Amino acid sequence: METPGPWLVCAHVDLRRVVMLNVDEKQISSGDFRMSRSATGIGLTDWDRSLIARYLDFYEELASGRRKPSTEAQARFIEVAAGRAEPRTQHEIAYWRYLATSPAGPSPISPAPAPAPAPVEIVEAIDEMDEADLVSGYSRRVGRGLGRLQVELRDRAAGLRDRSSQAAMWVSTLTAETEWARQVERWSADQFNTLSNAYTQEMDAEFIRNAIGTPITHRILDGGHSLAGSWEAARNALADDSFWSELRGWTGAYASDLSSVVGMPITTLSAESLSWLEDAVGALGFSQADLVDALSFNAVELAATTIPALAALLNWSEPDKEAFARFVGSSGLAAVASANPLLFLVSLVCAARAFHHQRKKPDGLRQWAGGVASGGALSGVVLATSAVVAGPVWVGMVAGILAVMTLKRAGRSVDAAALMAVIRRIVTRAPRRAELPSPAAS
Repeated sequence: METPGPWLVCAHVDLRRVVMLNVDEKQISSGDFRMSRSATGIGLTDWDRSLIARYLDFYEELASGRRKPSTEAQARFIEVAAGRAEPRTQHEIAYWRYLATSPAGPSPISPAPAPAPAPVEIVEAIDEMDEADLVSGYSRRVGRGLGRLQVELRDRAAGLRDRSSQAAMWVSTLTAETEWARQVERWSADQFNTLSNAYTQEMDAEFIRNAIGTPITHRILDGGHSLAGSWEAARNALADDSFWSELRGWTGAYASDLSSVVGMPITTLSAESLSWLEDAVGALGFSQADLVDALSFNAVELAATTIPALAALLNWSEPDKEAFARFVGSSGLAAVASANPLLFLVSLVCAARAFHHQRKKPDGLRQWAGGVASGGALSGVVLATSAVVAGPVWVGMVAGILAVMTLKRAGRSVDAAALMAVIRRIVTRAPRRAELPSPAAS
Protein backbone atom coordinates (compact mmCIF):
# COMPACT_ATOMS: atom_id res chain seq x y z
CA MET A 1 0.00 0.00 0.00
CA GLU A 2 1.38 3.42 -0.93
CA THR A 3 2.52 5.62 1.93
CA PRO A 4 0.26 8.70 2.22
CA GLY A 5 1.87 12.00 1.54
CA PRO A 6 2.16 14.94 3.94
CA TRP A 7 -1.14 16.53 2.90
CA LEU A 8 -3.06 13.26 3.27
CA VAL A 9 -1.56 12.73 6.71
CA CYS A 10 -2.53 16.26 7.62
CA ALA A 11 -6.08 15.60 6.55
CA HIS A 12 -6.31 12.66 8.92
CA VAL A 13 -4.76 14.45 11.90
CA ASP A 14 -6.19 17.96 11.72
CA LEU A 15 -5.42 20.00 8.66
CA ARG A 16 -5.90 23.32 10.40
CA ARG A 17 -3.63 22.58 13.35
CA VAL A 18 -0.83 21.06 11.29
CA VAL A 19 -0.72 23.72 8.59
CA MET A 20 -0.97 26.60 11.06
CA LEU A 21 1.83 25.23 13.27
CA ASN A 22 4.23 24.52 10.39
CA VAL A 23 5.16 21.08 11.73
CA ASP A 24 6.83 18.45 9.63
CA GLU A 25 5.67 14.90 8.94
CA LYS A 26 7.83 13.46 11.75
CA GLN A 27 6.08 15.72 14.26
CA ILE A 28 2.71 14.65 12.90
CA SER A 29 3.44 10.96 13.42
CA SER A 30 4.66 11.56 16.96
CA GLY A 31 1.78 13.87 17.82
CA ASP A 32 4.30 16.45 19.12
CA PHE A 33 2.67 19.65 17.91
CA ARG A 34 1.62 21.27 21.19
CA MET A 35 2.52 24.92 21.48
CA SER A 36 2.79 27.56 24.18
CA ARG A 37 2.73 31.32 24.18
CA SER A 38 6.43 31.38 25.12
CA ALA A 39 7.40 29.21 22.16
CA THR A 40 10.20 30.63 20.07
CA GLY A 41 10.63 30.53 16.36
CA ILE A 42 6.90 30.72 15.71
CA GLY A 43 5.96 33.27 13.10
CA LEU A 44 2.74 34.30 11.50
CA THR A 45 1.80 32.50 8.32
CA ASP A 46 0.13 34.23 5.43
CA TRP A 47 -3.19 32.78 6.53
CA ASP A 48 -2.59 34.01 10.11
CA ARG A 49 -1.93 37.49 8.75
CA SER A 50 -5.11 37.32 6.68
CA LEU A 51 -7.21 36.42 9.72
CA ILE A 52 -5.50 39.03 11.94
CA ALA A 53 -5.98 41.75 9.35
CA ARG A 54 -9.63 40.88 9.00
CA TYR A 55 -10.64 40.05 12.60
CA LEU A 56 -8.11 41.71 14.95
CA ASP A 57 -10.57 44.28 16.28
CA PHE A 58 -13.10 41.55 16.89
CA TYR A 59 -10.48 39.35 18.61
CA GLU A 60 -9.37 42.16 20.93
CA GLU A 61 -12.93 43.11 21.83
CA LEU A 62 -13.55 39.52 22.89
CA ALA A 63 -10.24 39.22 24.74
CA SER A 64 -10.72 42.52 26.62
CA GLY A 65 -14.31 41.77 27.58
CA ARG A 66 -15.78 44.65 25.57
CA ARG A 67 -17.79 42.14 23.53
CA LYS A 68 -19.82 39.36 25.12
CA PRO A 69 -19.47 35.92 23.50
CA SER A 70 -22.53 34.78 21.59
CA THR A 71 -21.37 31.27 20.65
CA GLU A 72 -19.48 28.40 22.24
CA ALA A 73 -16.56 29.12 19.89
CA GLN A 74 -16.32 32.75 21.05
CA ALA A 75 -16.47 31.71 24.71
CA ARG A 76 -13.61 29.29 24.17
CA PHE A 77 -11.65 31.97 22.28
CA ILE A 78 -11.75 34.12 25.43
CA GLU A 79 -10.38 31.21 27.49
CA VAL A 80 -7.49 30.80 25.00
CA ALA A 81 -6.74 34.53 25.01
CA ALA A 82 -6.58 34.49 28.82
CA GLY A 83 -4.16 31.56 28.78
CA ARG A 84 -6.59 29.12 30.38
CA ALA A 85 -6.89 26.84 27.35
CA GLU A 86 -4.70 25.74 24.47
CA PRO A 87 -5.52 27.04 20.99
CA ARG A 88 -7.33 24.56 18.83
CA THR A 89 -9.28 26.35 16.14
CA GLN A 90 -7.73 28.43 13.38
CA HIS A 91 -8.91 31.74 14.86
CA GLU A 92 -7.42 30.78 18.23
CA ILE A 93 -4.09 29.71 16.71
CA ALA A 94 -3.78 32.89 14.63
CA TYR A 95 -4.46 35.16 17.60
CA TRP A 96 -2.20 33.07 19.87
CA ARG A 97 0.67 33.45 17.42
CA TYR A 98 -0.09 37.12 17.11
CA LEU A 99 0.25 37.53 20.88
CA ALA A 100 3.38 35.32 21.00
CA THR A 101 5.17 37.38 18.35
CA SER A 102 4.00 40.73 19.69
CA PRO A 103 3.84 40.73 23.51
CA ALA A 104 4.10 44.55 23.47
CA GLY A 105 4.62 47.40 21.04
CA PRO A 106 3.28 47.93 17.59
CA SER A 107 1.63 45.16 15.64
CA PRO A 108 4.16 42.79 14.07
CA ILE A 109 2.15 42.60 10.92
CA SER A 110 2.38 46.30 10.09
CA PRO A 111 5.63 46.11 8.07
CA ALA A 112 4.44 43.12 6.12
CA PRO A 113 2.74 43.68 2.80
CA ALA A 114 -1.01 43.51 3.02
CA PRO A 115 -2.12 40.04 1.95
CA ALA A 116 -4.80 39.58 -0.61
CA PRO A 117 -8.18 39.38 1.11
CA ALA A 118 -9.33 35.82 1.57
CA PRO A 119 -12.48 34.84 -0.25
CA VAL A 120 -15.51 35.31 1.97
CA GLU A 121 -16.61 31.74 1.27
CA ILE A 122 -13.36 30.33 2.67
CA VAL A 123 -13.48 32.43 5.84
CA GLU A 124 -17.11 31.50 6.46
CA ALA A 125 -16.29 27.83 5.90
CA ILE A 126 -13.44 28.04 8.41
CA ASP A 127 -15.79 29.63 10.95
CA GLU A 128 -18.24 26.79 10.48
CA MET A 129 -15.44 24.23 10.86
CA ASP A 130 -14.32 25.88 14.10
CA GLU A 131 -17.84 25.77 15.48
CA ALA A 132 -18.26 22.16 14.41
CA ASP A 133 -14.97 21.25 16.07
CA LEU A 134 -16.28 22.47 19.42
CA VAL A 135 -19.73 20.99 18.97
CA SER A 136 -18.36 17.58 18.01
CA GLY A 137 -17.22 16.95 21.59
CA TYR A 138 -20.70 17.59 22.90
CA SER A 139 -22.15 15.44 20.13
CA ARG A 140 -19.94 12.52 21.09
CA ARG A 141 -20.99 12.79 24.73
CA VAL A 142 -24.66 13.03 23.76
CA GLY A 143 -24.23 10.05 21.45
CA ARG A 144 -22.70 7.94 24.20
CA GLY A 145 -25.51 8.94 26.55
CA LEU A 146 -28.15 8.02 23.98
CA GLY A 147 -26.41 4.69 23.40
CA ARG A 148 -26.52 3.85 27.10
CA LEU A 149 -30.17 4.93 27.20
CA GLN A 150 -30.96 2.67 24.25
CA VAL A 151 -29.37 -0.32 25.99
CA GLU A 152 -31.28 0.45 29.19
CA LEU A 153 -34.58 0.75 27.33
CA ARG A 154 -33.91 -2.50 25.47
CA ASP A 155 -33.24 -4.32 28.74
CA ARG A 156 -36.35 -2.86 30.34
CA ALA A 157 -38.45 -3.79 27.31
CA ALA A 158 -37.22 -7.38 27.51
CA GLY A 159 -38.14 -7.50 31.19
CA LEU A 160 -41.56 -6.01 30.46
CA ARG A 161 -42.23 -8.62 27.77
CA ASP A 162 -41.31 -11.43 30.15
CA ARG A 163 -43.44 -10.03 32.98
CA SER A 164 -46.38 -9.50 30.63
CA SER A 165 -46.21 -13.13 29.53
CA GLN A 166 -46.08 -14.30 33.14
CA ALA A 167 -49.00 -12.05 34.11
CA ALA A 168 -51.04 -13.21 31.13
CA MET A 169 -50.42 -16.85 32.03
CA TRP A 170 -51.61 -16.38 35.61
CA VAL A 171 -54.58 -14.17 34.74
CA SER A 172 -55.89 -16.58 32.12
CA THR A 173 -55.39 -19.50 34.51
CA LEU A 174 -57.08 -17.91 37.52
CA THR A 175 -60.06 -16.66 35.52
CA ALA A 176 -60.49 -20.17 34.11
CA GLU A 177 -61.09 -21.53 37.62
CA THR A 178 -64.81 -22.25 37.22
CA GLU A 179 -66.15 -21.61 40.71
CA TRP A 180 -64.25 -18.36 41.21
CA ALA A 181 -65.13 -17.14 37.70
CA ARG A 182 -68.82 -17.92 38.25
CA GLN A 183 -68.84 -15.96 41.49
CA VAL A 184 -67.34 -12.94 39.73
CA GLU A 185 -69.82 -13.27 36.85
CA ARG A 186 -72.77 -13.37 39.24
CA TRP A 187 -71.43 -10.31 41.05
CA SER A 188 -71.02 -8.51 37.70
CA ALA A 189 -74.62 -9.33 36.75
CA ASP A 190 -75.97 -8.16 40.10
CA GLN A 191 -74.10 -4.86 39.89
CA PHE A 192 -74.38 -3.88 36.23
CA ASN A 193 -76.98 -5.96 34.39
CA THR A 194 -79.82 -3.77 35.66
CA LEU A 195 -80.60 -1.49 32.70
CA SER A 196 -84.04 -1.61 31.09
CA ASN A 197 -85.01 1.04 28.55
CA ALA A 198 -86.08 1.45 24.94
CA TYR A 199 -82.68 0.32 23.65
CA THR A 200 -82.49 -2.92 25.66
CA GLN A 201 -86.13 -3.71 24.81
CA GLU A 202 -85.48 -3.23 21.10
CA MET A 203 -82.49 -5.59 21.30
CA ASP A 204 -84.81 -8.23 22.86
CA ALA A 205 -87.72 -7.43 20.51
CA GLU A 206 -87.62 -10.68 18.51
CA PHE A 207 -87.46 -12.80 21.63
CA ILE A 208 -90.31 -10.87 23.26
CA ARG A 209 -92.60 -10.70 20.22
CA ASN A 210 -91.90 -14.01 18.49
CA ALA A 211 -90.48 -16.16 21.31
CA ILE A 212 -87.36 -16.99 19.32
CA GLY A 213 -85.23 -19.39 21.33
CA THR A 214 -85.12 -19.69 25.09
CA PRO A 215 -83.71 -17.42 27.81
CA ILE A 216 -80.47 -19.36 27.31
CA THR A 217 -80.25 -19.35 23.50
CA HIS A 218 -82.23 -16.33 22.27
CA ARG A 219 -79.23 -13.98 22.12
CA ILE A 220 -77.54 -16.32 19.65
CA LEU A 221 -80.73 -16.63 17.55
CA ASP A 222 -82.61 -13.31 17.58
CA GLY A 223 -80.02 -11.19 15.74
CA GLY A 224 -80.41 -8.30 18.16
CA HIS A 225 -77.36 -8.98 20.31
CA SER A 226 -74.46 -9.19 17.86
CA LEU A 227 -72.44 -6.01 17.37
CA ALA A 228 -74.11 -5.12 14.08
CA GLY A 229 -77.55 -6.34 15.16
CA SER A 230 -77.49 -4.47 18.48
CA TRP A 231 -76.46 -1.24 16.74
CA GLU A 232 -79.30 -1.61 14.26
CA ALA A 233 -81.70 -2.18 17.17
CA ALA A 234 -80.41 0.98 18.89
CA ARG A 235 -81.01 3.00 15.73
CA ASN A 236 -84.60 1.73 15.51
CA ALA A 237 -85.38 2.15 19.22
CA LEU A 238 -86.48 5.79 19.02
CA ALA A 239 -87.60 7.70 15.98
CA ASP A 240 -86.45 11.18 16.96
CA ASP A 241 -83.10 10.65 18.76
CA SER A 242 -79.79 11.95 17.45
CA PHE A 243 -76.75 9.94 16.44
CA TRP A 244 -75.03 10.68 19.76
CA SER A 245 -78.13 9.66 21.69
CA GLU A 246 -78.20 6.40 19.75
CA LEU A 247 -74.50 5.84 20.45
CA ARG A 248 -74.92 6.43 24.19
CA GLY A 249 -78.03 4.27 24.28
CA TRP A 250 -76.35 1.42 22.39
CA THR A 251 -73.22 1.57 24.59
CA GLY A 252 -75.23 1.39 27.80
CA ALA A 253 -77.52 -1.40 26.58
CA TYR A 254 -74.67 -3.50 25.16
CA ALA A 255 -72.54 -3.07 28.30
CA SER A 256 -75.48 -4.01 30.51
CA ASP A 257 -76.16 -7.24 28.63
CA LEU A 258 -72.42 -7.96 28.41
CA SER A 259 -72.14 -7.85 32.20
CA SER A 260 -74.77 -10.59 32.57
CA VAL A 261 -73.79 -14.20 33.25
CA VAL A 262 -74.83 -15.35 29.77
CA GLY A 263 -73.04 -12.47 28.04
CA MET A 264 -73.20 -11.60 24.34
CA PRO A 265 -72.81 -13.90 21.32
CA ILE A 266 -69.79 -13.87 19.05
CA THR A 267 -72.08 -14.64 16.09
CA THR A 268 -75.74 -15.11 15.18
CA LEU A 269 -76.99 -18.56 14.17
CA SER A 270 -80.21 -19.87 12.73
CA ALA A 271 -82.28 -22.34 14.75
CA GLU A 272 -81.29 -25.13 12.33
CA SER A 273 -77.56 -24.38 12.65
CA LEU A 274 -77.76 -24.28 16.43
CA SER A 275 -79.65 -27.58 16.50
CA TRP A 276 -77.03 -29.22 14.26
CA LEU A 277 -74.20 -27.98 16.49
CA GLU A 278 -76.01 -29.24 19.60
CA ASP A 279 -76.20 -32.72 18.08
CA ALA A 280 -72.52 -32.60 17.07
CA VAL A 281 -71.19 -31.58 20.48
CA GLY A 282 -73.71 -33.84 22.23
CA ALA A 283 -72.01 -36.83 20.62
CA LEU A 284 -68.80 -35.68 22.33
CA GLY A 285 -70.45 -35.46 25.74
CA PHE A 286 -71.15 -31.71 25.81
CA SER A 287 -74.50 -30.10 26.52
CA GLN A 288 -76.41 -27.18 25.03
CA ALA A 289 -75.14 -25.02 27.88
CA ASP A 290 -71.55 -25.91 26.97
CA LEU A 291 -72.19 -24.86 23.39
CA VAL A 292 -73.84 -21.57 24.36
CA ASP A 293 -70.93 -20.87 26.71
CA ALA A 294 -68.42 -21.42 23.91
CA LEU A 295 -70.36 -19.15 21.52
CA SER A 296 -70.72 -16.27 24.00
CA PHE A 297 -68.52 -14.00 26.08
CA ASN A 298 -69.27 -11.77 29.03
CA ALA A 299 -67.55 -8.85 30.76
CA VAL A 300 -65.43 -11.10 32.98
CA GLU A 301 -64.12 -13.06 29.99
CA LEU A 302 -63.46 -9.82 28.10
CA ALA A 303 -61.42 -8.52 31.03
CA ALA A 304 -59.62 -11.86 31.33
CA THR A 305 -58.59 -11.57 27.67
CA THR A 306 -57.24 -8.03 27.92
CA ILE A 307 -53.91 -8.81 29.65
CA PRO A 308 -53.12 -11.82 27.40
CA ALA A 309 -53.89 -9.65 24.37
CA LEU A 310 -51.51 -6.94 25.62
CA ALA A 311 -48.84 -9.58 26.28
CA ALA A 312 -49.29 -10.83 22.72
CA LEU A 313 -48.80 -7.32 21.34
CA LEU A 314 -45.67 -6.72 23.44
CA ASN A 315 -44.15 -10.05 22.37
CA TRP A 316 -45.22 -9.89 18.73
CA SER A 317 -42.01 -8.50 17.21
CA GLU A 318 -39.34 -9.71 19.66
CA PRO A 319 -40.84 -12.48 21.76
CA ASP A 320 -39.12 -14.22 24.63
CA LYS A 321 -39.41 -17.62 22.96
CA GLU A 322 -39.71 -19.75 26.08
CA ALA A 323 -42.02 -17.40 28.01
CA PHE A 324 -44.17 -16.80 24.92
CA ALA A 325 -44.56 -20.54 24.32
CA ARG A 326 -45.57 -21.10 27.96
CA PHE A 327 -48.07 -18.26 27.65
CA VAL A 328 -49.58 -19.86 24.53
CA GLY A 329 -49.96 -23.22 26.27
CA SER A 330 -51.40 -21.71 29.43
CA SER A 331 -53.89 -19.41 27.72
CA GLY A 332 -54.95 -22.15 25.31
CA LEU A 333 -55.75 -24.56 28.12
CA ALA A 334 -57.47 -21.80 30.11
CA ALA A 335 -59.57 -20.83 27.08
CA VAL A 336 -60.77 -24.42 26.67
CA ALA A 337 -61.40 -24.91 30.39
CA SER A 338 -63.38 -21.67 30.68
CA ALA A 339 -65.00 -21.86 27.21
CA ASN A 340 -63.77 -18.30 26.55
CA PRO A 341 -63.93 -17.73 22.77
CA LEU A 342 -62.00 -14.44 22.92
CA LEU A 343 -59.10 -15.94 24.85
CA PHE A 344 -59.12 -18.94 22.54
CA LEU A 345 -58.83 -16.61 19.53
CA VAL A 346 -55.87 -14.78 21.11
CA SER A 347 -54.20 -18.10 21.93
CA LEU A 348 -54.75 -19.39 18.40
CA VAL A 349 -53.23 -16.30 16.79
CA CYS A 350 -50.24 -16.38 19.17
CA ALA A 351 -49.73 -20.09 18.56
CA ALA A 352 -49.69 -19.52 14.80
CA ARG A 353 -47.23 -16.65 15.20
CA ALA A 354 -44.90 -18.65 17.46
CA PHE A 355 -45.11 -21.72 15.21
CA HIS A 356 -44.25 -19.68 12.11
CA HIS A 357 -41.33 -18.04 13.93
CA GLN A 358 -39.84 -21.23 15.36
CA ARG A 359 -40.29 -23.61 12.43
CA LYS A 360 -37.51 -21.87 10.50
CA LYS A 361 -34.92 -22.66 13.18
CA PRO A 362 -33.16 -25.96 13.82
CA ASP A 363 -34.89 -27.77 16.63
CA GLY A 364 -37.22 -24.78 16.98
CA LEU A 365 -40.47 -26.72 16.78
CA ARG A 366 -39.39 -29.14 19.50
CA GLN A 367 -38.50 -26.27 21.81
CA TRP A 368 -41.77 -24.51 20.98
CA ALA A 369 -43.81 -27.64 21.70
CA GLY A 370 -41.97 -28.13 24.99
CA GLY A 371 -42.72 -24.56 26.07
CA VAL A 372 -46.40 -24.87 25.12
CA ALA A 373 -46.69 -28.14 27.04
CA SER A 374 -44.96 -26.61 30.06
CA GLY A 375 -47.34 -23.64 30.17
CA GLY A 376 -50.37 -25.85 29.72
CA ALA A 377 -49.21 -28.24 32.43
CA LEU A 378 -48.62 -25.48 34.97
CA SER A 379 -52.07 -24.02 34.34
CA GLY A 380 -53.52 -27.49 34.56
CA VAL A 381 -51.96 -28.05 37.97
CA VAL A 382 -53.70 -24.94 39.31
CA LEU A 383 -57.08 -25.96 37.88
CA ALA A 384 -56.78 -29.57 38.96
CA THR A 385 -55.65 -28.74 42.49
CA SER A 386 -58.39 -26.15 42.86
CA ALA A 387 -60.98 -28.72 41.78
CA VAL A 388 -59.93 -31.50 44.16
CA VAL A 389 -59.22 -29.44 47.29
CA ALA A 390 -62.29 -29.10 49.50
CA GLY A 391 -63.36 -25.81 51.02
CA PRO A 392 -63.82 -22.27 49.69
CA VAL A 393 -62.66 -21.55 46.17
CA TRP A 394 -59.74 -19.42 47.39
CA VAL A 395 -58.31 -22.36 49.32
CA GLY A 396 -58.18 -24.48 46.18
CA MET A 397 -56.70 -21.69 44.07
CA VAL A 398 -53.96 -20.93 46.59
CA ALA A 399 -53.21 -24.64 46.87
CA GLY A 400 -52.92 -24.86 43.09
CA ILE A 401 -50.57 -21.90 42.90
CA LEU A 402 -48.39 -23.33 45.66
CA ALA A 403 -48.32 -26.67 43.84
CA VAL A 404 -47.09 -24.97 40.66
CA MET A 405 -44.39 -23.06 42.55
CA THR A 406 -43.26 -26.28 44.22
CA LEU A 407 -43.10 -28.17 40.93
CA LYS A 408 -41.16 -25.37 39.22
CA ARG A 409 -38.69 -25.13 42.07
CA ALA A 410 -38.20 -28.90 42.13
CA GLY A 411 -37.98 -29.11 38.33
CA ARG A 412 -40.52 -31.94 38.27
CA SER A 413 -42.45 -32.90 35.16
CA VAL A 414 -46.23 -33.32 35.09
CA ASP A 415 -48.09 -36.40 33.86
CA ALA A 416 -49.91 -34.78 30.94
CA ALA A 417 -52.38 -37.65 30.39
CA ALA A 418 -53.50 -37.75 34.02
CA LEU A 419 -53.65 -33.98 34.14
CA MET A 420 -55.85 -33.72 31.05
CA ALA A 421 -58.19 -36.35 32.48
CA VAL A 422 -58.67 -34.19 35.57
CA ILE A 423 -59.18 -31.08 33.45
CA ARG A 424 -61.81 -32.85 31.39
CA ARG A 425 -63.70 -33.75 34.56
CA ILE A 426 -63.52 -30.11 35.63
CA VAL A 427 -64.90 -28.91 32.31
CA THR A 428 -67.71 -31.44 32.04
CA ARG A 429 -68.94 -31.19 35.63
CA ALA A 430 -68.62 -27.41 36.08
CA PRO A 431 -71.88 -25.45 35.76
CA ARG A 432 -72.05 -23.47 32.55
CA ARG A 433 -73.03 -19.80 32.61
CA ALA A 434 -76.30 -20.56 30.87
CA GLU A 435 -77.30 -22.96 33.67
CA LEU A 436 -76.88 -20.37 36.40
CA PRO A 437 -79.70 -18.08 37.49
CA SER A 438 -79.30 -14.43 36.56
CA PRO A 439 -81.28 -11.42 37.73
CA ALA A 440 -81.68 -10.40 34.09
CA ALA A 441 -81.36 -13.50 31.96
CA SER A 442 -82.82 -11.80 28.96
